[in-house]
Amino acid sequence: MNLSEKIKNKIPPKTAYNVERYFFMMVATVASAVCLYVFLTPAEIVSGGVTGLATLIGIVCGVPQWQGVLQLLINIPIMILSYKQMGKRFIIDCLINLVIRAVVIDLMGTFLPAYRGDKLLAAVYAGVLWGIAIGLYLKYKISSGGTEMLGRWIYSKIPVLSMPATITVLDLTVVFVGVFVLGNPEGLLYAMVMMFISTCVSDVILVGFRKSKQCLIVTDKPQEVAAAIMNEIRRGVTKIDATGMYSGGEKGLLMVCVASGQLENLRAVVKRADEKSFLIVGSASEVYGAGFNDINKE
Repeated sequence: MNLSEKIKNKIPPKTAYNVERYFFMMVATVASAVCLYVFLTPAEIVSGGVTGLATLIGIVCGVPQWQGVLQLLINIPIMILSYKQMGKRFIIDCLINLVIRAVVIDLMGTFLPAYRGDKLLAAVYAGVLWGIAIGLYLKYKISSGGTEMLGRWIYSKIPVLSMPATITVLDLTVVFVGVFVLGNPEGLLYAMVMMFISTCVSDVILVGFRKSKQCLIVTDKPQEVAAAIMNEIRRGVTKIDATGMYSGGEKGLLMVCVASGQLENLRAVVKRADEKSFLIVGSASEVYGAGFNDINKE
């Protein structure tokens, strides 16, 4: 056992996770600062949510260098409204994260250079950086308030739309207000590009590039099909007894998860074992267990 492994074994898992969590919180905060001060604010791109609202207020009021403080001030009434719903511990944790975020972002804003080039390129870079920040916040369960918290509170009081729809309406409202106030119609395109890219990047951070497929196989030969899958593709199979409602006959329903690259092999194996089988393929964003992600990993 080398020195690094000995040190790692002496650190309690919870302590190691907390160190990792706060390290990546700082990485996310740095990414947010670069996104805001290098790309979004100089290009006058108003994204959705509290971040976009803070950007808009900063530009209109002539204080674009106070993005972190503005986000903190906007989030305070949201946290007060959500106190009963979210609980004391969550709100305190959220407030600590927001204060640290505000200090780091605004300190970095004093020396970060502004990008004055193509605005579409600025939106792309901002989307990548913001996606990294959001993905890390979500992965390590770091709350930064924002329209998600406000959307939860509104949904609890006025459940007209679903909660995701309520949050989307809040985000889009900020974008459209920004376009109107700044008189910048192309800003809508830049904001949409930025938000789309940030969503894609955050998904990669949360799920990774290893996409998996969940497959259901309806067959009259469950033993033969399952044996072929386990022998040739080396994946576990779960059998469920089923009844065909049209024919009334007993069927075997097999469930198996495979990597995307194994899907064509699976299809060929199933076809050889039972050409009359019925194969259903769906995407699985995360799969935990043997052969996939470690279920014990935080």
